[in-house]
Amino acid sequence: MGKKIVFICKRCGNEYGNTFKDFSEIPKCEDLHGKRITWYCKNCIEDRQKELQESAFVEEYNGHNIYINELGGYHPYWGSHYYFTTLKDCRARIDNKTCAVVSVGMFGHMNSIMK
Repeated sequence: MGKKIVFICKRCGNEYGNTFKDFSEIPKCEDLHGKRITWYCKNCIEDRQKELQESAFVEEYNGHNIYINELGGYHPYWGSHYYFTTLKDCRARIDNKTCAVVSVGMFGHMNSIMK
């Protein structure tokens, strides 16, 4: 028989499952860069997500929260994969409603749909 797997919450220390199914059903928490953070139970994960957002929060601008990363870059929203070196540039991005940051692969997909 193999070892028993037990998942324990980093915050409260309670066991929240012993199967991978239990683990996969836990809501995921993400850091500023979109990296998943795990090992928190259902009761603690929302608080952890809120703590992460509060620790990186800079200001609210035109209804959008701006966050700062560990390198001093300003993100126009939580989970954005890009950032700006100045708060002024980040605000300009928020003001520019016609601008979108998309992956290059998306252009190929759009081209195939429009043919």
